[in-house]
Amino acid sequence: MAAGPVDASVLLMMKGGMGGRGLQGPMGPKGFRGDLGEPGRPGQPGRQGPEGKGIGHGQHSTEQARSAFSVIRTDSSYPRYDKTVTYQKTVVNQNQDFEAATGFFTCKVAGVYYFTFHSAAKVSMCLRLASEALPNKLGFCGYNRNNEQVLSGGAVLQLAVGQRVWLESFRDEQPDSDLRDMQEKMIIFNGFLLF
Repeated sequence: MAAGPVDASVLLMMKGGMGGRGLQGPMGPKGFRGDLGEPGRPGQPGRQGPEGKGIGHGQHSTEQARSAFSVIRTDSSYPRYDKTVTYQKTVVNQNQDFEAATGFFTCKVAGVYYFTFHSAAKVSMCLRLASEALPNKLGFCGYNRNNEQVLSGGAVLQLAVGQRVWLESFRDEQPDSDLRDMQEKMIIFNGFLLF
C-alpha cells in the first residue's frame, strides 16, 4: 500500500474504533453580539424604606419650611421698662410669624432659629431677648452720654411650635432722664429659621 495510490473508499471500509478525546484547541475569535432577548418579568417589590423626617409636624414640606422676619421700631420715645418692644415698620415677614403691633414672634415651624437685634440711641439703653424656650432672659446694655451708641445682641434658640420670642426694655443703671428722652432712637429686630 505504501507503494501505490490510496483509494478513499477502501480506507472507509477499514475504519477502526473511536479514539480518545483530544486536547482542547486554542480559543477562537469572539463572535458578533446577538439580538436582544425579550424583557423578563418584573421582580418582587423591595423593602419599605425608613420613614422620612418632616419639618413642622406635617404642616409644611421642606420647600415650605421657611421663617424670617425683620422689623424696625422708629418711635422716638424710650421703650417702657419690662414691656415687650413693639415696632412701626415691617421689612420682611416670611410666613407671617411676627406680629409687629404686639412685638411677638410665634414659632410655626419647629427648628433652630437665629435672633439678633441692634439699637441706636443717644441715651443709655438696656434690652433683653426673652422666650418661653429660655430659662433666663438674655440682657444687653449700652451706656451712653449724648453720643450715638449702637447696642447689639443675639442668640440661637431651638423652638417648638407655639413658643414665642420677643425683646423687652429693662432698667439697670440708666438715669430717669433717659426714660423721658425724645431724641431719635431705632431698634431693629431680626430672626430666621436656620434648620
